[in-house]
Amino acid sequence: MIYKTNIKLLILLIFLIPLNGLFAQRQQGNEDELLALQYYQNGEFDKAVVLYERLFKREQSMYYYGYYFESLMALEQYDKAEKLSQTQIKKNPQVFRYQVDLGLVYAAAGEQKKSDKAFSDAISTIQPSEDNFKALSQYFIFKNRSEWAIRSFETGISKLPASQSMRFELSALYLQSGRFDEMFQLFYGLLDMSAVSAQDVQQRLLAYFAADASKTLAPSFVSFALKQSQKNAQNTIYSEMLLWSYLQVADYGKALQQAIAMDKRQKADGNIVLGIIPVLNSNREYQKSIEGLVYILEKGEKSFNYNIARIEMFNARYLKATSVVPSDIVELTILESEVLSFIDDYGVQPNTLSLVRQLASVQAFYLNKPVEAKKWIETAMTMTPSKGLQAAEMKLLLADIMLLTGEQWDASLLYSQVEKDFKHDTIGFKAKFKNAQFYYYIGEFEYAQTHLSILRSATSKLISNDAMELSLLITNNVDVDSSFIPLAYFSRAEYSWKCKQPLASVSTLDSLLNIFPRHPVRDDAYFLKSRILIEMKQYQEAADNLKQILASHYTDLLADDALFMLAGLYRDFLSDNEKAMELYWQIVNDFPSSVYAQESRDIYRQLRDKTTIP
Repeated sequence: MIYKTNIKLLILLIFLIPLNGLFAQRQQGNEDELLALQYYQNGEFDKAVVLYERLFKREQSMYYYGYYFESLMALEQYDKAEKLSQTQIKKNPQVFRYQVDLGLVYAAAGEQKKSDKAFSDAISTIQPSEDNFKALSQYFIFKNRSEWAIRSFETGISKLPASQSMRFELSALYLQSGRFDEMFQLFYGLLDMSAVSAQDVQQRLLAYFAADASKTLAPSFVSFALKQSQKNAQNTIYSEMLLWSYLQVADYGKALQQAIAMDKRQKADGNIVLGIIPVLNSNREYQKSIEGLVYILEKGEKSFNYNIARIEMFNARYLKATSVVPSDIVELTILESEVLSFIDDYGVQPNTLSLVRQLASVQAFYLNKPVEAKKWIETAMTMTPSKGLQAAEMKLLLADIMLLTGEQWDASLLYSQVEKDFKHDTIGFKAKFKNAQFYYYIGEFEYAQTHLSILRSATSKLISNDAMELSLLITNNVDVDSSFIPLAYFSRAEYSWKCKQPLASVSTLDSLLNIFPRHPVRDDAYFLKSRILIEMKQYQEAADNLKQILASHYTDLLADDALFMLAGLYRDFLSDNEKAMELYWQIVNDFPSSVYAQESRDIYRQLRDKTTIP
């Protein structure tokens, strides 16, 4: 029995002895690895290299190889690094890293020809696949060899021409290297293969344009697109890209010319020109819109787009007439007559509802005909589903008109209906803001603030900003004793102005300025009064009020607004370009972060150039 037990112990010892040795070896390896990494991170490469050499001999993993190779390079032991890379290349010819590392050794040793050959070999011997070329290029980039990363992708694309992802990644490298035309050509190659749509390329270019601090990329693309379009005049996609490029650099004149040329060449019956009208309008290029629409209208009534162009023409003329200060009442009166004639011919129907809304806006807000406007909207509402978006837009306009006719609470009710029906939509937020404005107009400031506090987080940035602005107006103009009396004067003046009662508004503002000589709302009062006086064509009086802001409130929020408006008065109405130039330059110097700074700089240069022409 004792004999059998001793035999078992002996067998167990025979197995445990090598296991213990293996464990001790592994433990030593772990200690070496931790110590080597510490030496490496501390920059003690002479100590790290000894340990990593030992570790790599024990286990030839890529992990140990990397640290061993980098330690050799840091110690400038190029002969050992070269031998290490070459050995690994023989053992693993399919692993491109070793070939690149060999090139890095030669480059560090000053042997550039050998380095270039090693890098070229890495590219030429790689197994062709998107993943391999991407990995190789990324390793070149990691080693600060972007030019070779570009060559890797170029080779990959020559072998795999249908690869979209490699073209897009190469385009980013071309961009970083300033090789714009080559980048653009990559995209056009995709377009030629019909691999992507023009919209896909445009989205990618937009991202590059947005990140371009020098602002030279978009103009470079215009030049490239023009050359390509001239070489391939019949290529409709190239023509489309040229049109798009003009729009990106805000060259709306050339954009319109290109759209008309494309429309004629493609016999598109005005469709291409109609496509850019919204872009022109959104950028306040109303005259260009009108010119484009004239081209369509000249095709005559047989054109499918004739009546569409007529409606768009009414809209462009309306936008142009209401974009100037004061509004062009003569043009709006003519426009009213023409729209009425159009509606007489075609009636109130779904296709003319937008025109009816525009007519009501002209009558109510510019021609002092709110009763007629209200009737038109009520008629139009019978043509729309009661719960749809179009009906909601009609309700908001009707509510705005009701404010003019004194039906305040009925207007508030309509705002609330739209807000309830579209709680989470932009039009619902818009209705809530209009309701907040209503309570502000009638002096219920605290109730207005409860609405505005919710709107600050509205998804629409415009509504959110408007809510913040009105909220700040209320907050900044409450007296220390929580009195709203001066602000009530101001809100009443604003309401009178909205209701097309400029004299009543000016009278209320004058009372405010006389009764409260030191109240913070005074700069807002002077500014509002100036806007009203401009509409009344009392330009010098408007300028005098703006000067009051500059004299007493130069550090307040409205100072740059006042300067910009005053400069415009001197330029457009008071015939003093030198004074206008002085004020525009004052904005550039004193308010460099103002939203008006760049526009002021541009106008200043235009005026300067005019005055220097003999």
